Amino acid sequence: MFRLAPLAALLVAWLAPVPALAEPFTFGVTPDSLRADGQGMWSLRLRLQNHGDFGLYPDSLLVDWVRDEPAANGTPHAGTIPMSTLAKAMLPASTHDETDCMINMPAEFARGRLTLRFYFHDAHKTAFAAQQAVVVLGSDLDDRYPSLSLEAGGRSAELVVVRADSSAWPAPGVLMLPGSGIGARSLLKRQLALRERGYSVALLSPPGAGASQGPDDRAGPASVAAVHAVLARLGKDPAFDARRIVLWGEDLGATTALLAAAKEPALAGVIAVNARFDPWADYRALGPEDRERFVKAAGRDSSGWRARSPLAAADRIGMPVLVVHTEAGGPADAALAFASRRAERKLSTEARIHGHEAHPLHRGDAVRLATDFLIRRTRSTGP
Repeated sequence: MFRLAPLAALLVAWLAPVPALAEPFTFGVTPDSLRADGQGMWSLRLRLQNHGDFGLYPDSLLVDWVRDEPAANGTPHAGTIPMSTLAKAMLPASTHDETDCMINMPAEFARGRLTLRFYFHDAHKTAFAAQQAVVVLGSDLDDRYPSLSLEAGGRSAELVVVRADSSAWPAPGVLMLPGSGIGARSLLKRQLALRERGYSVALLSPPGAGASQGPDDRAGPASVAAVHAVLARLGKDPAFDARRIVLWGEDLGATTALLAAAKEPALAGVIAVNARFDPWADYRALGPEDRERFVKAAGRDSSGWRARSPLAAADRIGMPVLVVHTEAGGPADAALAFASRRAERKLSTEARIHGHEAHPLHRGDAVRLATDFLIRRTRSTGP
């Protein structure tokens, strides 16, 4: 019996479960819940502590996001922001030491969740991965500029107003019209620069986006009616100079801006970035599934399509128009036709179209060109 005891003890030790090795690091993100600040920024601190005997070297960082508000079709709003450049700029974490970095990024939504995924390796090329979730609980910027509800055509439309400093009232104004599916609040942070320039800014969510009732009508009657309702409201707002308001739209928001402008002669100008000018040309360029979505939004009646065609309304838009068509705007034939038709009628039009310029036109170029046009069209001429 005594001779067997050592063997039995050895057998028990051999069969006993092996405890899992502790990770040679601690990964953390603070705070674990946050709000965007008054400038619409998120601020986080990422920290990696090394408990091992070999150095740890950062490789990459990804930030997955999911917002609480679903998309118009009911699917989650989600995506990934690559931030590997920031990770590679971090110092290594030496043995029993740590490394950290501050992350300052634009807040893309007011409520939801961020998940930071961090990848790194040690001196022996062993790869590690760690992650931590952060809950997004609100935004000081959003609280400062709450959403307003406006009735237009039997539907409720979401409006956000960013007024210039009261010392500048009445100030020149801009009505921003984002593309289909893009809520006004997602553009809020970008408008702070215009406010600092002395502008009052209004942002309108298209049908089916943000808090605006849907469905999306592809720059149709509901979209145009909402613009008319907003302009009527801004005309009574002491922060806006009704004689110096410019419509600034992108994609289908630009289409809506042009169609609404045909019945708003008092506007100072229209900025159309990557507008859709010709529904028939758009439809022909689509695949079967996208054609179904097009018809669902715009119907099959040719009169409904014509009502969505800035090309058909080109000579009824009396105020100056800036047409900007970037590399992301697709084929430019309809944009060229719109600009040419207005030039034939000697209507004030400025056109900057990708493929017809000395250099490519990117998103940054569009913002620069639009801002320049806005300043020129709203420059005060005195009382």
